[in-house]
Formats: sequence, structure tokens, C-alpha cells
Amino acid sequence: MVEVWVPADRLLRPCSDPRTDISACSATAAAAETAPGVPDYRGFFAGLYVQSYSVNGAPWTRLGYTYDWDRHSATHRGASEFMVAPETGYTVAGRWPLEAYCTR
Repeated sequence: MVEVWVPADRLLRPCSDPRTDISACSATAAAAETAPGVPDYRGFFAGLYVQSYSVNGAPWTRLGYTYDWDRHSATHRGASEFMVAPETGYTVAGRWPLEAYCTR
């Protein structure tokens, strides 16, 4: 696990509303026109949708959190998803084996 520090105003969520101060998103098309570092957020969101659901795509909830693969989970929600705006500098705060990171 790698922990990085980035400016808060350069974070966004990969969901219909990219703001980071909300806790829920809908699975509809992007409502926001722009996001930090992404002047055409609607176009970006639509492109990510097409790419994610193509033959070689990867799972994407569009809801701001990852899939929870635990079939016994009551909520079926995983970790929150965040993206760093393009061309944003960052600082590596630390590196840990996954188990060590999750138990610290």
C-alpha cells in the first residue's frame, strides 16, 4: 500500500458529482461540467463509462466507492474512490505491506 499526499483541491471522485465533500453519487450521467484538472468532465465521465464496460474494461460502480466482493456484506460497498487531477504533484508519505497498513 502506498500513501500519498496531494492538495485537497486537486482530488475528485469518479462519479456523477466529482466533489469530495459528498457521501453519495447516482449512477446517472455526469451532472458536473468541469472538475479539478478536467475541463470537460462530462466527456471524461462518458468515455470512462464506455471504456469500463467494454470487453477489456474493469469494474466501476460510478457511485464513488469500489465493489465489495463479500457476498455476505449487508451494504455491498467497498472503499471510497478518489482520483487525483491530471498533472498534480504528490508526495509519497509511506509504503507498507497491505496487512500492516490495514492494522496500523
